[in-house]
Amino acid sequence: MELNDTSANSEQVSTDDPFIMWIFGLNTSMFFLYWTVGALYMLMDTYNLPLWSQFKTQPGKNEPVDWIKLRKVIKRVIYNQTIVALMLTIPAYSIVVWNGGNLLNIREIPSLSTLVIDIFGCMVVREITFYYSHRLLHHRKFYEKYHKKHHEYTAPVAVSAQYADSFEHVVSNLLPVLIGPETVLLVVGSSYQISYQLDCTG
Repeated sequence: MELNDTSANSEQVSTDDPFIMWIFGLNTSMFFLYWTVGALYMLMDTYNLPLWSQFKTQPGKNEPVDWIKLRKVIKRVIYNQTIVALMLTIPAYSIVVWNGGNLLNIREIPSLSTLVIDIFGCMVVREITFYYSHRLLHHRKFYEKYHKKHHEYTAPVAVSAQYADSFEHVVSNLLPVLIGPETVLLVVGSSYQISYQLDCTG
């Protein structure tokens, strides 16, 4: 299926309102992708079938899964992905619009060269910001208060990837994902679709 076909199909199920697409479409897409993949891994951890468990990098850990601890993780992750995410993506949207970001033409189809340049630029910015934000959180002034929660799982399960203090979730999980596409969008006029797709895939 070509990109034009994908865009045409998306017209039937989406809106032209960039605010709704950027805020609710973006967060909903990330939410369902995260929990769909996470649920598959939870099934593997729950039933511990040899076909799957042989590929574990830390065999024997979290077998069986501590469901009391896991419920705590799920509640925190959902809070981060809903309340905290909305508190960041709404201002982020406003900043891009205020700076003249190209968010209005949702149906715009980027050229191949634009696609390659934008994705490369986003990846570079994202990797740098994630690396240094993570290093910052390991500083003694931040680790105990903000980052220690994330390391409660010494042998993590899949859905604990975003188990973190809200401050850490903003600084190290959300900002690196948003800064890449938004920087490219503002600097070189990246298309809305590329920015949106990169944000969704994290």
